[in-house]
Amino acid sequence: AVSQGGTDNPTWVIGSKNTKATFDGVIANAGTTSITKVGTNVWTLTGVQSHSGTTTISNGVLALATNSVGADADISSSATIIVVSPGILDATGLTATPGTFPVNSTLGGNGTVRGGVIVNGTLQPDISGTNVSNLTITSNLVVSGTVSMFIDHSGGVTSDEVTCTNITVNSGTLNVTEISTNDLHTGDTFHLFSSRILGAGFSTINITPTTTLDATITYGWDLSKLAVSGTIVLTNGAATLINPNPPIIQFSVSGGTLGLAWPTNLGWIL
Repeated sequence: AVSQGGTDNPTWVIGSKNTKATFDGVIANAGTTSITKVGTNVWTLTGVQSHSGTTTISNGVLALATNSVGADADISSSATIIVVSPGILDATGLTATPGTFPVNSTLGGNGTVRGGVIVNGTLQPDISGTNVSNLTITSNLVVSGTVSMFIDHSGGVTSDEVTCTNITVNSGTLNVTEISTNDLHTGDTFHLFSSRILGAGFSTINITPTTTLDATITYGWDLSKLAVSGTIVLTNGAATLINPNPPIIQFSVSGGTLGLAWPTNLGWIL
């Protein structure tokens, strides 16, 4: 169940027959070779791969395991590894860093990594930088590299997030970038991590933009909440859009049913 998309810069599509299989060989570059895991079953790699394109897990499970001579599978040659829900990257079969996937390139997506993750490269849930994503890691996350997150305030506060119950940051860089050009508002709280960050924390934190669109207000941030709840909070930004004047509630009774309504009034919802 392996197909090739041409002879130069191919994408190998694996798992389309929904069968369970183990591959002990090597997927090498032909130009720049990429891999896409499809299908609902499990494909296990036990070899050291040398492809340098993108590895995408779009469905089922791509498992990494130890081979017959005791060597771990390795896909670190892949420039970008994307786990797309409901896809799963399973690292529980690795032994060099037991049950933990070492990220030396870029890992992202909105799927699930089964096992732990050690980031020496880049962790970026939203690879495209256009739609926020939530990447789930079922065991520990340890960061010494770069974490890139996207935030926005468009119809509400939203952000990339890493869902993981045990997060340790020893050093590295946190980059936070707003997707749109909408002004951020004082009090905006962005949940970048589902739990508090342990360890020394990030050595460098970069947040862009640094001002409102018209440059009249310089953003101020409370970053201490990363060690409390995995969040960052805007302490100085644009004024809130909530109208402080409550609307007049209209009511009606029909057949024993009470109906409530009010005119459009920005910021007030039922």
